Amino acid sequence: MLRAARLDLGVIAEHGGVTGVRVFLSACVMGFLGLCMATAAFPQEARWKTLVDRFEELYQQGRDDEALKVGQEALKIAEDTFGPAHPTVAHSLERLARLYGAQGKYLAAESLYQRALTIREVAFGSEHPEVARSLDALAGLHQSQGNYAAAEPLYRRALAIMETALGGDRPEVAMILSNVAELYQVEGKYAAAETLGLGREISPSTHIEVSWQRWRSRRSNWRRTSQAVAKFTPPPCAAAWWTLSAWRTPSKRTVSWWNMSSSA
Repeated sequence: MLRAARLDLGVIAEHGGVTGVRVFLSACVMGFLGLCMATAAFPQEARWKTLVDRFEELYQQGRDDEALKVGQEALKIAEDTFGPAHPTVAHSLERLARLYGAQGKYLAAESLYQRALTIREVAFGSEHPEVARSLDALAGLHQSQGNYAAAEPLYRRALAIMETALGGDRPEVAMILSNVAELYQVEGKYAAAETLGLGREISPSTHIEVSWQRWRSRRSNWRRTSQAVAKFTPPPCAAAWWTLSAWRTPSKRTVSWWNMSSSA
């Protein structure tokens, strides 16, 4: 702002008289208003982050009604503070879409995922990793509905973007590879799933990171399911059997990931 003021002093000298003073005062007022707007956005941004964290807590606990209210409030704050096309809005939209998808409200979830994808494409460009994350989420929604034909090209585009932007040996790339491998396995394309890792060098540290993320995802889903059915209070023996079964039975996604990675 001080730099702008110095520049406008030169404008006064150039234009002279009343015209120069008006230009200078106009620049000062615009700078002051911009500073006020930026300062006002700080507490709203902090409030938005708090609501996003609270939404995650409620979602993991299976308290969907409360999570929905918190998520909608976070979305409104993001839209009012940053505008409807800001990346923070896309972040809030995807959280709500994940909740709707978990509830089986697929049309509502798809609409929000599509809107988040459009925002990120405009904000970052069509080849940005954030766009790839939106594509991966949308593909996962289609896959959960059995719409494999719609999921595969989205996964493929997300994978191409990630590999170009980040390189091959990154957890983000390996996660999408795992998703594609799982999709192929569900479709019965076992040969395609087995050969997906050919020509791709994935380090042991990336394997470990992806496996850890998969385990955390499974644990999160299990905890959410447990919270949702807690009201039935199963007998201790049934609960123990359920826990043991969930722990010992590998998910298709985990199996497909290791099968795919072992062929690399």
